[in-house]
Parts: sequence; structure tokens; C-alpha cells
Amino acid sequence: MPNRIILDLREVNMAIKYGKQRCDYAKNKAWRRPFDNPNESREEGDIQGCGAEIAIAQAYGLEWKPTIGELPHYDFVLPNGELLQVKRTKYGEGKLLITERDLTCHWYVCLRGVIPEFTIAGFIERRRIRPEWWGEKGQGRERSLQACWVIPNESLVRGWWW
Repeated sequence: MPNRIILDLREVNMAIKYGKQRCDYAKNKAWRRPFDNPNESREEGDIQGCGAEIAIAQAYGLEWKPTIGELPHYDFVLPNGELLQVKRTKYGEGKLLITERDLTCHWYVCLRGVIPEFTIAGFIERRRIRPEWWGEKGQGRERSLQACWVIPNESLVRGWWW
């Protein structure tokens, strides 16, 4: 499976369209984002998040169903029925941050990059998340507004496991 994914123009335009819709809906509901990044607007975060989801769909042949509104806390139902959530960071060594509300999923994948190019940093299964990774905030540029697990990069699996 590919480690590097490049979105085509159609996929970029889809990410922009649905990312803006997500952002508008969240603003109308006055939802807070779980992660605060002073270098990225809410709209940009939603667009990039859609791009990351599209990248995983492309890389693994999964069906991407854009969600607007009351979002499920997963991005994909895998062929075996397990749930996958896509997490993204624009930083080259950024870490995977998982909040308590994210724990409905079986698997998490961390992508690094920005549209149109993403790199798969790795996957982790929920049962492999350790209590000692729990912290009040992420470090450096990626800070959580709430407590979360900060997954060490070396704990991410680099392959397809399901």
C-alpha cells in the first residue's frame, strides 16, 4: 500500500466543497473544535480533514461518504466491520492525538501533510492505546483544548492490519 498519496484536482475540489460545508454547519451550531491550531483556521482544518479522508479512501479502495452535520465519530467502516478514524496533522513529525469521544473506533490512522499531498504516518488499534499516553495537551504546535492521548510516533504501525 502507498505511503504517499497525491489527490487529483477532482478530489481537491471535493475536499474544498465538503470541508466548507462542514465548517459552515459547525459555525452555525457554535461547535468548538477539539484541537486548537493557531496557524490554521477552522475552515482550513475542515478542508484539510476532508482531504485526508479522501486520501485514505483512494489509498485503500474505501468508499468515502462526506459527513455534514451531526458527525459520526468514525470516517470509514472497514470490510471487516470495524471502524476507522482518520486524523491529520500538517507537521512533518506531528503526533496522533485521540480524545475520549474518539474511542468509538477500532482503528486510527495518522496522516501528515496538506492538500494535495499526504503521507501515512501509521495506524494504531484502540486496544493498543496505553494509559501513560494520556495528557492534558499535545506538545508544541498541536495543542488539544481537552485532555487526549498523545500517541508516540514509534508506536504507529506502518502497514495495513485489518
